[in-house]
This record gives sequence, C-alpha cells and structure tokens, in this order.
Amino acid sequence: MRSLSAKFIAAVAAVVLVTVPLLAWVIYQQARTGFVREMTIRAESWARIAREALFPRPQMFQLHLLVHEARRVSGVVSVHILDSRGRVLATSHPAMLGQVETSPFGQRATQAAGLVVEESGGRHEIGVPVWVEGRRVGTVRLGFSDETITGALVTLRRRVWLAVALALTVTLLATGLIQQWLGRSLRALAEAARAIGSGDLAVHVTPRTRDE
Repeated sequence: MRSLSAKFIAAVAAVVLVTVPLLAWVIYQQARTGFVREMTIRAESWARIAREALFPRPQMFQLHLLVHEARRVSGVVSVHILDSRGRVLATSHPAMLGQVETSPFGQRATQAAGLVVEESGGRHEIGVPVWVEGRRVGTVRLGFSDETITGALVTLRRRVWLAVALALTVTLLATGLIQQWLGRSLRALAEAARAIGSGDLAVHVTPRTRDE
C-alpha cells in the first residue's frame, strides 16, 4: 500500500515538475515577444514625432530631446535619427553624430520603404522610415539586445518563478493530503477484506462519503 502511495505521489510530482516550468517558460517567451512588439510600436511612434522635427528643416534640439527620451526607456540600447541621405542627425552614441550610416542594417533601413525588423546574434534592430507628403525625410533606428530584454523583464521572471514554486508546493501538499485520505480508506477496505477472507462475515466498513 505504501509503495503504491509513493508511486502515486512520485507520478503527480513528476507531471507537475515538467508541466509547470514548461508553462512558465511559455509565459516568459510570450513576454519577450510582446516586448519586441512593444519596441516596434514605440519606434513607429517616435518616427511620427520625429517627422515634425525633420521637416521642413531639421530641428536639432528637438531631435536630441527625442533621442534622450527614447534612450530612457527600459531595454533600449541605441537610438539614431538619420536624414534622408542616411547621415546621423541625433544619436545616443555621440561618436556617430554627423556620420553616414554604413552598417548593413543601417543601409537596408535607410533604403526600405517601410518598417524593417532584424535579429542577429542576440541583437535586435528596428528601422522606421519618416515620410512627409510622399517624400522621405529621414529614418529612426532603435536597437536593443537579448540581455536588455532579460533585464527589462527581470521582475516578470521573478514573479513567474515565484508562481511556479508556489504551484509546486500547493500541488505536492494537496497530493499528500489526497494520498493520506485515500490511504486510510484503502487500508480499511483491505483489513475488512482480510477479515472476510478469514471467515469473519460480520465485519463492516462504515463509508465516510457518499461515493465510497
């Protein structure tokens, strides 16, 4: 009987140990995907704001202010605002100021007619063109990495694993209580069966619930 109970608890524990962490991993991956989607929406929003600062003439103070505000967002590593020729007008990396974008992604972003999103080597890049009346006046580039995503989601990750630990604890406790309750009932039935087998037909097992 004890062996059967131990196997029952072990089986339930194994299922929980596999299922709950897997569910936590799925939730975390969905959060990462949601973070990338949020960054894409932010980049498009910043491109709309940059439109007013790029046309008809670049307003450098407003562009630098926009870069500063964008850089403050958790997870963002780099922000660049380029003119129509790919020259960096405002950036979170001062060394790039005034330079023409020459990186492979930067060239694709400045030539693309629409949104460009790329992930390579744990780094994410988003490029959004800025259009005014059918004329391209610039490009907004946003960069972040897997490391910064992890940092931005650290609170969520802690809550998820706390929930996992709590779920495991509650499940194992509930399993132990159920096993104990079933064990008492099964032991009573086993003892009654042995008594009847020995010829004691007067033995009686009192049911504790209606479904016994």
